[in-house]
Amino acid sequence: NMISIKQVRKAEELLGNIYNGFITAVQSYGFFVVIDGLNLEGLVHVSTLNNDWYEYRSRQNLLIGRKSKKSYKIGDKIEIKIIKVDILKYQIDLELT
Repeated sequence: NMISIKQVRKAEELLGNIYNGFITAVQSYGFFVVIDGLNLEGLVHVSTLNNDWYEYRSRQNLLIGRKSKKSYKIGDKIEIKIIKVDILKYQIDLELT
């Protein structure tokens, strides 16, 4: 648990910064991203993906846009920004840049 506290406090200092990362897990509510070089993982929630309505396909383990057909799957490299850190819940919220 101490590692989590350290990681979340580190992320709090990095609020607003832009980083590269890769997708480690995809769920119906969004996807998890590990930030390169920082050993931090956060969530990009589907509500922050404003340009389309995203459908979760569990068999393919991906989110896909209904209009744009843009997809997000495990291993994808993306650029993200740290937008919120909740120390009490050990949560880091991210959004695409």
